[in-house]
Amino acid sequence: MQFESALSEASKLGTVEEEWKALYGLGKIAEQHGDPALAEGKYHDAVEKIESMRSKIQLSRLKSDFLADKRDVYDAMIKLLLGRNDTAAAFAYIERSRARVFQDSFYHEKSLTETLSLQATQSRLDPAMVLIEFWVGPDMIAAVWLTRDAAGIVQRKISPSEMKVLVSLVGSLPESLGDNWPAQFEKLLAFMPEGLTSVWNDRHPHVLIVPDNFLALIPFELTTAESGQPLLEKHDVTYLPSAVLLARGIDSQSERFQFPWRKQLTAFGNPAVVANGGDLLVTSNEQGPGVLRGSVEEVQQIARMSAGRTQVFLSSADRKPSFLKAIYPNPALLHVSTHAIADMDAPERSRLLFSPDQPGQANNYLFLKELYDLDLRSVSLATFSACDTERGRMVPGEGVQAFSRALLSAGSRSTLTTLWRVPDQPTADFMKQFYFFLLKEHKPKAEALRLAKLQFLHSQTALSHPRYWAAFVLNGDGATPVPRFIPWQALSMPVPILVLAVLFIRTRTKTQRLRRRTLASAKERKP
Repeated sequence: MQFESALSEASKLGTVEEEWKALYGLGKIAEQHGDPALAEGKYHDAVEKIESMRSKIQLSRLKSDFLADKRDVYDAMIKLLLGRNDTAAAFAYIERSRARVFQDSFYHEKSLTETLSLQATQSRLDPAMVLIEFWVGPDMIAAVWLTRDAAGIVQRKISPSEMKVLVSLVGSLPESLGDNWPAQFEKLLAFMPEGLTSVWNDRHPHVLIVPDNFLALIPFELTTAESGQPLLEKHDVTYLPSAVLLARGIDSQSERFQFPWRKQLTAFGNPAVVANGGDLLVTSNEQGPGVLRGSVEEVQQIARMSAGRTQVFLSSADRKPSFLKAIYPNPALLHVSTHAIADMDAPERSRLLFSPDQPGQANNYLFLKELYDLDLRSVSLATFSACDTERGRMVPGEGVQAFSRALLSAGSRSTLTTLWRVPDQPTADFMKQFYFFLLKEHKPKAEALRLAKLQFLHSQTALSHPRYWAAFVLNGDGATPVPRFIPWQALSMPVPILVLAVLFIRTRTKTQRLRRRTLASAKERKP
């Protein structure tokens, strides 16, 4: 056979590229002839050849594109494993087929040498959590779901025409959302695997989602739960680029409480925009080109809710050099309210806008690629309050190259970003509500986000429409609150109490001495 000859010749010459292609071809033939066991063996060998090639690549840029033309091999293997309902193996191969550059940095950090197993992932789940790992194949959408003590597979065959409709529905968000937006998400859910709604049930109010391909653009909290209500009514939702992120664990107990002299918040907002700066997304309005008045109010209100030290950079002070300096030492909260540009062709060109470094200069930018080089390991939550910060180029084998991926890779424990463009004032109002639950009510991050969304959903105003708030998505660790900062008042309270105690003791001592002297004098006067 042609593929066997090609494999033999490639093995002799040591051309690994040709070897995996030949093995993949032999696997497809075995499938066509009804021999899934042989096909699985060939696919397995092809994947191993691909992995051996990838391990020798040093540049991360080359690694990010390496699997783009090889994802079909992984997909063929995954489809076989799903067909025989091998949950553990399917989960492992799905993990191997996504976010690999992110996983590489994480493995290096944690000294991990192999893909996270299903059993290891389950051990890291809280009993109230369910993890849903999606996979989009050529003619199927499937999900492996995991709880602390159970796991399973749900899947659905999907025709090319249905896939086209689904991609169109997702791509039209949020413009396609009318007043009857629940019906739109009912349509979306109809294309999802059967039995999915029974997975996110009342026993598991905390939902972790690892999306795949274009599913990363869906705010799943708006889909319908078993109750017929939107998922966010009873469930908080957190997104992950890969389940390997769970190995990072939760904040240690010592990190949950901080003293007020520690830095709690570093925030940037309302950059000064140079007219005709060249970015079409920075549009003029009645306040001037690109002015974000709501951003000022947003940042100042968050700072007022903070108990620890805060650093606030607004308008002309909102400069890139200040950002790069102010993030060290890391604050617990990093908040950037600005304009963002998502480059769908070259993800490294996606950028955040900052004020000019000097008067008369053009605006400066922080590029996505620069975020990867930062050290944000002590940041509990990084919020990019801007348009499209969760959008970017879709890379097979890697996923969406957006700001959240860069922030998580840099070490931030969680991120809050946006799936689409968001207006200035409603965004400011939403952020104030979110931080109220986060800092004043001390809710876990995912729960604070859910409660803020519910406030808007049930507001009975124009802001109840999800176009204003559903874009905000949490990636990373949503299960824990941000560190709680002890206010200065709490530390100063013992001082007056101590002073009063000292005065009381001194007064009591003087009284007792005076009493003893009086008694002694009385005894001396007795005949």
